[in-house]
Amino acid sequence: MEQMQVQPTETTATDIVSEHYDTYKEVQQDILETETRKTRNAILIVAALLFGSDLLALLMANAVSGTNLLYILIVPVIFATIGIFALKQPLAAIITAIVLYVSLWAFNVYIYGGAQILSGLIMKAIAVTFLLMGLNHAREAVKARKNLKSA
Repeated sequence: MEQMQVQPTETTATDIVSEHYDTYKEVQQDILETETRKTRNAILIVAALLFGSDLLALLMANAVSGTNLLYILIVPVIFATIGIFALKQPLAAIITAIVLYVSLWAFNVYIYGGAQILSGLIMKAIAVTFLLMGLNHAREAVKARKNLKSA
C-alpha cells in the first residue's frame, strides 16, 4: 500500500508576522480615521448648537434681520473652520475649540455679569460634553497616529 504524503503549505513565520503587521496597520489607520472624524463632528455639533441657540434667542426677541444673522454666524463659522482643521490635527483643533468656547463664556460673563454663568446652562452642558468627547476622540487619534509611525 502506498502512503499519500501531504505536502505542508508554504506559510512561514515571516508570512504570518507580515500578515499580522499589515492587519495591525490597517486597524490603526481605521482607528485614526474614525477618531479624527468623530473629533471633527463634535466640533461641528458645537458650532450648530451655538448657531441654533443664538437663532432661537433672536426669534424670541423678534430681532431676526440679515445683519443679526450675519453677526450670529461669525462664531459658528470659526468653529466650523476649526472642525475642518481637525481632519489634519485633531488634538490641536479640539484644544483650540475648547479654549475658544471657554473664552466666549468668560467674555459673556464679563460683559453681561455673573448671571450669564447660569444662563443657558443646559446648552452649555451639552456643548461642553461634546467638546470633552471630542477631546477623548482626539487623544485616541493621536495614539493611533503614534502607533502607525512606530509600526
